[in-house]
Amino acid sequence: MGKRTQKRKSWSIAALSVETGHDRHYCRRIIRQARLKPLRMVKGNPEYDLEAFQEACAELTSDATALMQERLKAERLENERREREAAVETRELISMAEVQKIITDTFLPIRQRFLALASEACALCNPTDPQFAYKALETWSAQAMRLVDEKIPAVAA
Repeated sequence: MGKRTQKRKSWSIAALSVETGHDRHYCRRIIRQARLKPLRMVKGNPEYDLEAFQEACAELTSDATALMQERLKAERLENERREREAAVETRELISMAEVQKIITDTFLPIRQRFLALASEACALCNPTDPQFAYKALETWSAQAMRLVDEKIPAVAA
């Protein structure tokens, strides 16, 4: 900017073009989009305020930049959605409900075996006094279940 050194109050489209480095069509489009009103008419040609024109250029450019950023964000979100859908289709990604079902199906039988250990194995461990074996095995399974419960976080229902 600043190609001209003299201070002017109003600028023709040709002078705006020279001063700002934009072509005349671009200047006309900015004036039209910003709805700038001419300061005066000289020989039937409108003249505009340079500062108002520069502000309109900056505003429209920032609006265009913001619009482009919104489009890029929307495009990025759409791409992420498609990637998630593709991952679900290829079973690289599964839902939380499926994870809960897998965990329940895997660990529930193990838990049930732990809980049944005392009653099922007491006679095998000490055939002469199964009650003593039952209490020992029940204590052991209770300790094991506490350890398992501490190590495995509770699954949200």
